[in-house]
Amino acid sequence: MSKSYGLDFTVEEIGLLRPLLDEISMHWILTGVPESFISKVERILGQKRTNQLLEDYLNMRK
Repeated sequence: MSKSYGLDFTVEEIGLLRPLLDEISMHWILTGVPESFISKVERILGQKRTNQLLEDYLNMRK
């Protein structure tokens, strides 16, 4: 499913990211993604890939 959105994750990354889904909140659309959550994603994907995902997300909101 992630590939259909242009996201290329390994099976291992998906397994590590899946538990974070419970933390996601719809109000982040208005308030932005908290730094604490971004840090958790960075530990899994690395800073470069996380920054690219956030940039893509911000461009999508425009």
